[in-house]
Amino acid sequence: MFPHFRFHHYLGTAILLSCFCITPCVAQSKAKAAYICMKNAPDTFRLLPIKELDLKKHPAGFNDFEQKSPGLGYSQYYGNPACRITVYLYNKGLKNITRKNLDAEIAESRQVLRSAPKTMKDAIDDVSIVPYRNAFLKIRYTCGKSGRFTLEQDMDVIRIITSNFQGEFVAYLDKCIERQLSGASK
Repeated sequence: MFPHFRFHHYLGTAILLSCFCITPCVAQSKAKAAYICMKNAPDTFRLLPIKELDLKKHPAGFNDFEQKSPGLGYSQYYGNPACRITVYLYNKGLKNITRKNLDAEIAESRQVLRSAPKTMKDAIDDVSIVPYRNAFLKIRYTCGKSGRFTLEQDMDVIRIITSNFQGEFVAYLDKCIERQLSGASK
């Protein structure tokens, strides 16, 4: 064998082997980025011009379920005097999040929520789940009725808080994960 052929043979083998590693390596770096971003999420989210309604991160609010049960992901807990919000990022081991998977996950989460004991008296509980980077981003919220407004008005305020929170959290995750991935590729 000629020396230059051996070099090309080894180079070809290295390229072929690296192709088998690209997807798992990228997936692993994305998972690590998601972990870092969920763990280091902002301490406070200001969603309304009322400082008392700022959502603050609970000191022991981060959970890493992924380590013990791959696919269950991470959660971060926030709260204010009126609401408790938990954000979950997980994929249940699914390779792709399809509309069918999403609909099933929403139905299952709502069923669990209906059967769960109430954590706040006269609380309004709901869950929002959207696909995010081939994972589920679930936001479960429990908010107390204000007593000052009708239930419908309370629900409108809660929808604003949760919608704004979801938008702010997704924007944070997008920036953080991109920053982690660009830093990891250097």
